[in-house]
Amino acid sequence: MKKILSIIALFFLLTGTAFAADQTIAATEEMVGSGHATKTDTLNRLGLVGHETDGTHKTTISTTGGTLTIDETASLSAKAPKASPTFTGNVTLSGAVTNATLPSFSVRPTANQENIALNSAVTVVFGTEVFDLANNFATNTFTAPVTGKYQLNVTLVLNSIDSAATSYDMYLLTSNRDFYHSIDPRVWASDPVTWSFSWAELTDMDAGDTASVLIYQTAGTQQTDVVTYSQFSGFLVN
Repeated sequence: MKKILSIIALFFLLTGTAFAADQTIAATEEMVGSGHATKTDTLNRLGLVGHETDGTHKTTISTTGGTLTIDETASLSAKAPKASPTFTGNVTLSGAVTNATLPSFSVRPTANQENIALNSAVTVVFGTEVFDLANNFATNTFTAPVTGKYQLNVTLVLNSIDSAATSYDMYLLTSNRDFYHSIDPRVWASDPVTWSFSWAELTDMDAGDTASVLIYQTAGTQQTDVVTYSQFSGFLVN
């Protein structure tokens, strides 16, 4: 046996093949076992890029007009294809995130609503939109586009309050519940020129629920105005 091995080794030595060549692994070479990912595929994983189970590259990321799109329609070994999500907001270099589709509004009266009716629930008219992201405010009413918690804020500024009236009641009406505030003007010795009241409510709203502001003057003289300093605003919290 030893003679046979010696003869084989002598053969390779004399012919200059196999053992005679430099078998050192060069720095530019990679050692990849059968079925394993290459170094490039491993680096792609570090870049959080999706791969098939064999390590091959799958997902592509691109930007179009400021919109980040992730294409993940390629099939996975154990999963069905996923839809491509689209982020419609903007991300600044400072890390701030904006989203133009988030429900948010702020409105004011276009003109004074003069001599509101007595003994009747009067809807406050908000004819000027300061802003209305996602277009959810119309005809003096905010309509919730999705189910969630909404922060609603109201400021009513009134002129020529009648101190002889029994009460002035302010309502923030929503589909799920109503919010109510009242004053008794009889505590004043004479008619105040201007009076204002502000309040804020965090309320639950279902998709399609509405919110509006009303005022009710009981008794007294029909002389009170809702002026343009009044405002109604709100936004989706979560």
